[in-house]
Amino acid sequence: MKIIYGFLLPVLSVIVLFSNGVVIFVLNEQKS
Repeated sequence: MKIIYGFLLPVLSVIVLFSNGVVIFVLNEQKS
């Protein structure tokens, strides 16, 4: 289980960061 979590947590964090960046980018594009 620890191996699975050790692999999933970094992947999930990268996905969250990437999705947040996309949302921020889209909002900035809509403002201008």
